[in-house]
Amino acid sequence: MQQKTKRLVYIDVAKGIGIILVVLIHIIFSSDSFNDLSYIRNYIYAFHMPLFFIISGYCLFQKYHDSQQIIDVKHALYRLCKKFLPCYFLWSMIYIFLLKATNQPVDIMERIRVVITTKGIAPLWFIITLFLCEFFFIAAHKHLMKRRSFY
Repeated sequence: MQQKTKRLVYIDVAKGIGIILVVLIHIIFSSDSFNDLSYIRNYIYAFHMPLFFIISGYCLFQKYHDSQQIIDVKHALYRLCKKFLPCYFLWSMIYIFLLKATNQPVDIMERIRVVITTKGIAPLWFIITLFLCEFFFIAAHKHLMKRRSFY
């Protein structure tokens, strides 16, 4: 049986703060009614997404730093695809549906091209970026563990 890791409360709190800030940015501050508060929006924009990447990197480091085994990169890539791609494709389809439902002009073939090439769906950029960052981290970890020159 796999040992269950203990959750770090401060990581959960930081994630919660990050989620609240993302909601504030995308819902509240996207309205013209809050132009007087643009300095707050600019401040939040400066760190709300980097916060998620820093937390993700920290969690990845904690996951792999005690491991002495060399990672199978192909298996790791498979796991990452199972983890990230269904979410990306599901939310891409929801995004396209919402565009269509709000009567915005939508070229379906162009939208499919955009989803496949991962270019152009602004709300979903972070999913692919996080996928790539995690993959490159795992590949670098394998390389450095082989050389035993890190950690």
